Amino acid sequence: TLSDIKFSLILATYGKAEFIELTLNSLVKQSLKDFELIIADQNSTDHLKPIVEKYQAVMQIKHITISRPGLSHARNIAMTYANGEIISFPDDDCEYHPDTLSQVWELMKSDSANLDFVCTSCRRKTDNTLLPYTPLKEQVNVRVSNFFYTTTSIGIFIKRKVSITFDEQFGLGSKYISCEEMDFVYRSIKKGLLGEYHPEVITWHPETKVTDLNKIKNNSMGHGALARKHMFSSLKFLWFNVILLVLLKPLVGLVFSLIRLNTSKTSFYKAVFSGRVKGFLAYEKC
Repeated sequence: TLSDIKFSLILATYGKAEFIELTLNSLVKQSLKDFELIIADQNSTDHLKPIVEKYQAVMQIKHITISRPGLSHARNIAMTYANGEIISFPDDDCEYHPDTLSQVWELMKSDSANLDFVCTSCRRKTDNTLLPYTPLKEQVNVRVSNFFYTTTSIGIFIKRKVSITFDEQFGLGSKYISCEEMDFVYRSIKKGLLGEYHPEVITWHPETKVTDLNKIKNNSMGHGALARKHMFSSLKFLWFNVILLVLLKPLVGLVFSLIRLNTSKTSFYKAVFSGRVKGFLAYEKC
């Protein structure tokens, strides 16, 4: 029955559907089968319909259409349809390890369990190498000092009763195209929720290396805006996520790349720093 569903997997999708069957195939192979998939379709066409119909025979799927594009907007709407005890947010180009759901369930299943959310590692499928999104190799409590290194959207599993939503100023299709998951997890921490990062629990994602300087700058704006939004929320946030992340880290990288006459790294750090400063200055609370 609906009340017995363990997981609600919210998959927001927009544009081409060339990789979505990889995601769906990985869900078919899950050792834990007690989940529903909510596809938040932001497309104006019905090109996903044949794929959805194909997989509805083997898993429970709710296919909802969203009137306007926006990743965080789509996820927030889809969460209102969720019936599972735990919510997660797979991308339309990611894959779960066959035991991902069962491992998360073992960590979070009991009503007396202290964990409110779990963050998994994000890895390259070919050799299970950790990707830069989650570089930590050891299990840790998710804290202000490390949430940037333990958090990626596809690795978040959170209890539905928590009732945290995404800030719709962040995420693809929004003013700031990145850091929606960072904001989501940081607000969870500030709310007093307990989360752990478990590198042994695996989600796979294609390794993407962005070289376009404009894209790097636009992605970096989200970091700056996030820093401005929560700047005075705590001294730890001010130090770790404003002074270190937004200011010192790219500036140190810029200085060393200049010393080494590495023009490509110099251009990269200039784009990162200017994007973060631009996002920091531009952010306004709604």
